[in-house]
Amino acid sequence: MLGFFRSPKKEVDTFDPAEAAARLAEMNPASAQILLQAGNEGAKSTDLGKTFFLRRGRQLYHDGQCFYITTPDALKAEEQPLLTGGKATVLLQFLHQQAPVKLECQVLGHFRLLPELVETLDFKVKAAFKLQPLGPLNREERRKHLRYVLKNHGDSRVSLTSYVQFDVFVQNTQRQFPKAGALPAELADLRPVPLAPATGKLPEARPAIEVFRALMQEKAPPDRLVTVAKVAKKDLRQIQSGTEEMLQLGPSTVLGLERDLQRNILYLKKSAKADLANKDNPYNLHPGERVVLYFPAHGGYWQVRCEVLETQIQNDVLRPLGPLMGEEGLKLELVDYSVGGLRVEGQAALLKGLLGPASPAEQKEGTPYEGPGWDRAFAALGRPMLHLNLYPRLRFPEELKQFQPELPFKIPFVAQVVQTHVRERAGKRLLQHGLRLVYELQAAALDPGELERWKLIRGARDNPHFAQISAKLNQLRGHLEYQASRRPPASGRP
Repeated sequence: MLGFFRSPKKEVDTFDPAEAAARLAEMNPASAQILLQAGNEGAKSTDLGKTFFLRRGRQLYHDGQCFYITTPDALKAEEQPLLTGGKATVLLQFLHQQAPVKLECQVLGHFRLLPELVETLDFKVKAAFKLQPLGPLNREERRKHLRYVLKNHGDSRVSLTSYVQFDVFVQNTQRQFPKAGALPAELADLRPVPLAPATGKLPEARPAIEVFRALMQEKAPPDRLVTVAKVAKKDLRQIQSGTEEMLQLGPSTVLGLERDLQRNILYLKKSAKADLANKDNPYNLHPGERVVLYFPAHGGYWQVRCEVLETQIQNDVLRPLGPLMGEEGLKLELVDYSVGGLRVEGQAALLKGLLGPASPAEQKEGTPYEGPGWDRAFAALGRPMLHLNLYPRLRFPEELKQFQPELPFKIPFVAQVVQTHVRERAGKRLLQHGLRLVYELQAAALDPGELERWKLIRGARDNPHFAQISAKLNQLRGHLEYQASRRPPASGRP
């Protein structure tokens, strides 16, 4: 069976121990757990306990490529020669900003320190172990590796996530990821390229206000909701490119669909976040401001840009500025997700849209997905920059609303296919693709001629929406476990 396909190896930069030592000094840990790596393959490492880094002026002291640690507190007398021979390899583990960090080092020996150096240290030691990094620091974001499963394919051992789900749509773009080298910190010239015919396409061209009213009137009055996002100025004190952001005002009810039919206006109930008594409230709407209305209808997702004409005590009056726009991406079946990426079911339209004539063969039932041709095809899947739109679907009962994350109606990303896996299910061989989230939207293009700007996601903390989802779901899990522990035991009666 074909396993996860690995993309071509990238050029490896030369490792510099001085850079690793400097990075360690930036993190400035006070102590670490130290493990003595086994010399023989398959043997277990030895836990030497806790050790402290030598510090000067409350900062970790390092000398070029090397730094110093105290004698580990669990180091036995018979193990002392192992660390003094200059050939021992150890693994240091510590926490930095709640994330575990690992660093593999070589112990150069146990040395007496110069008296003038001892006098400058935060705590006085006459001798210390001298270490040199053997590789870069490995910082592991634990939330990144916690995956939330939406489809377990009948495996009862894998619990499903029902509180936060997504509808995922993908389009290709005109750009590709480089084969080697660092990614640019920002993108500003990305244009989506449809992979399939647009979903939810309007049958005829009509003014946006007419189509909007028709779609809303098909719904019951309580369901006539739209999600409002306001185009607001960013805090210019922050060092970021772009000057606008989408401020989420939340859901709002559409009113008065039967009145003023001759006028090109909409009535919306005022956002719950608005406060007319506070003029500095950023969620207040003012005449002349631009907003975007998002809503689902006819099995698809829609949006329309509007201008605020008038603000009343309970309602806001808006005028559509452009056509009603539907989601044009190819819908994907989501298997699971994490802070760093998604896993989706493969389909013929995705391969055909991304590979074109380079696709080895037309997919059909029983396709083996094996051989050099498929290997090259899966390698080519990692090059295109994919445009993703994620539409959250939240299912929190009223008693658990406190754990519901506040998410926008639509979350766009630029993603890359990093894995392709073939799995057996019910006697059939099916593809699954792993997508890594690479860029998040920094400034949206709302007017013709504008460029969207994208910002590189450098870590889990740079992906605020998924980091919030992970934090909220972890809190919910703790709450449910606590509630379960307080339930009285079953009586045992039938």
